[in-house]
Amino acid sequence: MPYRRDIIYLYDGTFDGLMTAVFASFEHHEIPLGIEIDGEIQQTIGADYFYAGTDTEKSRRVQSAISGKISAYAMKSIYFTFLSDTAEKEMKILAYIYRCFKYGKGVNSHLNDKYVAAVLDAARSVVNEAHKLKGFIRFAELEGGILYGEISPRSHALPCLASHFTSRYPGRPFVINDLTHGECLVYNGHECGIREAGRVPSLKFTESEMEYRRLWKEFYDTVEIKERHNEKCRMTNMPKRYWKHLTEMDARQK
Repeated sequence: MPYRRDIIYLYDGTFDGLMTAVFASFEHHEIPLGIEIDGEIQQTIGADYFYAGTDTEKSRRVQSAISGKISAYAMKSIYFTFLSDTAEKEMKILAYIYRCFKYGKGVNSHLNDKYVAAVLDAARSVVNEAHKLKGFIRFAELEGGILYGEISPRSHALPCLASHFTSRYPGRPFVINDLTHGECLVYNGHECGIREAGRVPSLKFTESEMEYRRLWKEFYDTVEIKERHNEKCRMTNMPKRYWKHLTEMDARQK
């Protein structure tokens, strides 16, 4: 049984880095006080610090052990939790992994365990948000033929969107800008990757794009039956936090 120690593990913020820290916990037979991103840590009095580094081989071994001995679903739950905005997600993931090897293949049936429940809830929230975004993202055509869309998700949803949109737009360059986390999903028509994003540049829409946006807004405003307007119902089916990125909700498209 690992023992608790007043030590905080530091990692580089990547999933491989976190899995390397998990490997270190098992290797050292200890449960750290916390796992934090290097550079974002607030000093804790009396605690030691250990930088786990990023070792892709150690990361692969952790992931292979979980996928092979427990289940691929358990591994996906860990990854989606990593993408979530849940507080102290790193320690929740570590606790869940220890329970994976304690409970075995039936780990996810132990919903009375707060760490199992926390990981499954966090993973489910990421999957649900990514599912909504696949339908809510509005692309605009920029000069040069690039499609551009903006999102403000709670989670780091971009990795969950890559395969969907590259399949939907094969060979068509696009950019999905995550304004919450300052990163972009960039597809050049052949390769797809996530890049850091700075300030949003001045966007130059094509003339046909501006016309389509105007027509869509006009259609949206016209088709509604005013007497049946139900704002509460609309917010239930289309959460208000998504509205600012929807063409039909943009007051400028008139």
